[in-house]
Amino acid sequence: MTRMAFATRATLATAFLSALLVAGCTADSAKPESCPDALIMPELNSIALFPPGAEHKMQNVQLGAKMIATSRSCEVAKGGVAVDVTIQLTVARSSLEIRQTELTYVVAVVDINRTILNEQRFTLPVVFTANENFRPAVDKFTVRLPVKSVAAAGAYGILVGFQLTPEQLEFNRMLQQQQQ
Repeated sequence: MTRMAFATRATLATAFLSALLVAGCTADSAKPESCPDALIMPELNSIALFPPGAEHKMQNVQLGAKMIATSRSCEVAKGGVAVDVTIQLTVARSSLEIRQTELTYVVAVVDINRTILNEQRFTLPVVFTANENFRPAVDKFTVRLPVKSVAAAGAYGILVGFQLTPEQLEFNRMLQQQQQ
């Protein structure tokens, strides 16, 4: 397992616990009877991009993005339940020279015992218009769960967050500590 994969798995587990606390869920909760929650992982909710070799400080951020909301809907589909998830983001750049970027995020499916069952990465292209420094972005994906009813799908959770390097994760943690 690479350093990045280990950091991602450890962060997913930590973020899942945080997301459960924010959502008010526990592993001992009563049997879920709804579409699974789609939660943004607190430590992976934002990404900052820096110029090569620059110190990871706020004044050096070239581009930043933050996941601000998720929504989901479920329907019974062939082979299980399809969960359609939409994520909303805000992207900002510090220079008009940055015209486009690609943001990679991870989606993890977890069970009621907090076990990561599946994870997948998606890339979202973002293109800025000429004088635009801030840009809203939306992405959609579908998770298929091998269950027979929407009620059974509620036993799962869907977590989303940016794919971060260890340095970006440390930067996020530093910012979150400063905000407390």
